[in-house]
Amino acid sequence: MNPQTHTRTTHGLDALFTPASVAVIGASDNPGRIGGRVLARFAEHFSGPIYAVNANRDIVQGHPCSRTITDLPQAPDLAVLAIPAEQVLTAVEELAKIGCQVAIVLSSGFAELGDEGRRHQEQLRDVADRTGMRIIGPNCVGSMSIPSGVLATFADLRMRELQSDDRPGIGIVSQSGALGAVFFQAADALGLHVNYVCTTGNEADVSAAEAISALVERPDVNALMVFLEALRDPETLYAAGRRALELGKPIVAMKVGVSETGAMAAASHSGSLAAPDRFAESLLERSGIIRAESPIELLNMTAALAGGRVPAGDRVAVMTLSGGVGIMIADELDQWGLTLPQTGESTAQKIQRLIPPYGSTRNPIDYTANAVNNAAGFAEILEAVITDDDFDMVVINGLSMATFDENVAAIQRLHSESSKPMIVSMSGPGAVAINELGVPCISDSVQAAKALGALNLYRTLRSTPPGEPPLLGAGRSQASRTRTLDGNETRALLASYGVPFVPEYGACGPDNAAEIAETMGFPVAVKLDPSVSAHKTEVGGIRLNLGNPEDVRRAVVDIQSNLGADGDVPFVIQRMVEPGLELTVGAIRDDTLGPAVLVGLGGVTVEILDEIQMALVPVNTADAERMIRRLCGGRLTTSARGLAPAMIRTLGEVVASVSALMVERRDVIEVDVNPLIVQATGLVAVDALIRVADFDTVLDR
Repeated sequence: MNPQTHTRTTHGLDALFTPASVAVIGASDNPGRIGGRVLARFAEHFSGPIYAVNANRDIVQGHPCSRTITDLPQAPDLAVLAIPAEQVLTAVEELAKIGCQVAIVLSSGFAELGDEGRRHQEQLRDVADRTGMRIIGPNCVGSMSIPSGVLATFADLRMRELQSDDRPGIGIVSQSGALGAVFFQAADALGLHVNYVCTTGNEADVSAAEAISALVERPDVNALMVFLEALRDPETLYAAGRRALELGKPIVAMKVGVSETGAMAAASHSGSLAAPDRFAESLLERSGIIRAESPIELLNMTAALAGGRVPAGDRVAVMTLSGGVGIMIADELDQWGLTLPQTGESTAQKIQRLIPPYGSTRNPIDYTANAVNNAAGFAEILEAVITDDDFDMVVINGLSMATFDENVAAIQRLHSESSKPMIVSMSGPGAVAINELGVPCISDSVQAAKALGALNLYRTLRSTPPGEPPLLGAGRSQASRTRTLDGNETRALLASYGVPFVPEYGACGPDNAAEIAETMGFPVAVKLDPSVSAHKTEVGGIRLNLGNPEDVRRAVVDIQSNLGADGDVPFVIQRMVEPGLELTVGAIRDDTLGPAVLVGLGGVTVEILDEIQMALVPVNTADAERMIRRLCGGRLTTSARGLAPAMIRTLGEVVASVSALMVERRDVIEVDVNPLIVQATGLVAVDALIRVADFDTVLDR
């Protein structure tokens, strides 16, 4: 057998999903064991050459078996390793040497066990880097390519049937093996068409992001369902998400857990607000990936988006057997920013003659349980609604089982005649029949409304220009120490980026502070310099509305006494400004995901309010304005007392300026401008903190 020369490609995963030959290393004669279960599945479903390796047998489950990998008659495209962890490294070395393209390592006992396990896992990565053979796992449950009959997994499977046709279907990628299998089972039980499942486990080599990227390019994938525990390969995930948007292949992801982030040791409000989960949210949004908050949302949103239809707008028609359920759906649609236009006169007249007097032609359209007696009437109502140009999407809550077949026939016909998204909400065996028609059927009415929200969000994502890619490689500086800039440095740096700041001057000692205050004019505020304390309020380091020199002296003495300072410490003397709406603008640099900016409600209660929007850098003014318009559910900009358009623009420019600072100043770790006060004449920053890597030069760009 001649070894093959491997060149590592972008993915190198074709052999995972469409191998010409397969092998089981650690094949067992017992189909109940891991190595036996995988071999039995290959034998039942895979039509190409199947090889087995077992050091103690010449025949396994009726197949010829090699005693060693080097004894194999030829190199398999795909090998599944079901052997003890201590044997894995030697096996992958031998597989790479003979020319195997992809190895799935099911074995546990690597990084999840600690330092020694991590060392062994790094050795697997070294093999992949050196030879070009791709490695899935270790510590995973395997992979499935249903169109190719490759069920390379030991997970329990209870499929309705093996769907080995050529229809486009869903691809599932999960860092959790068990959940990957659960999501497949749930999708299959609902009648959804799944073509691929890939669980990536510890990701010694192939990341979930790479698996997503590979599946996005496959013509028989029309949507992806993703479960993420960590964001180990953000650059690839971003590229995969943008490529999926370009191809019209929705990705829905559920992200759990937290990543290592600088926010955990943040010095400011911005750092505290920029939690790891918000970084993940920002990356997914920037990538064009829709985030689900629960497993049921993940399943239902994927089901809706896999239908392949994008609404023309946000207007929804709700058809229901129950007025109460219709109201529940309407409430949820409102939370997603969708609109329910009232039924037009022409459509209302068509419906009115088909429903009893106690029904409603208004939207939600309550056609009542009378539909049990009138299948033809249901079809006419649906046709009137779906052909109405005032509606972009239709949700049908509940079907009469007495007339189920007739109802489904009407849904199938009208779905085929219209390009509008349609979702049915019902449970039970009938849901499978509807999903198999390509019409998403979701058991819970509120979940159906959320799925419509996801459809509308996908519409927005596809129509929004992508902008510049985020600076995912621009993580923390390698400097071992950090420091907080003093007041003069902070003002100078923010001023160089156009951030408006209230007049203030540095002072040291009570007499110097009083002299400066008198020169500025009263009333003034006395504050500890940020280099002394990042949390001035918490240490009693602020005194406001001081009206004379003696008050200033007394304030400085009191603060220094509270601090227990032996001598004078630096202060900032600041002119008091008129009160107004208090906002915050900030930035934080994450080790993995790079810098992000945030904007939201500010003041001393900023962390209690927790009303912010965050986005990965760079952010331009248009991006920043979109962030601002989402604050408080949009009310900050749409309510009578909200921000005027000119102020939104000004605030957006400040956010964009802070973004530019984070792009150009790689030493800046954290920025916190809080409060930024809205006044009739514009915005003015009252307080700020900047933390940097401890380099000799601070203000040089």
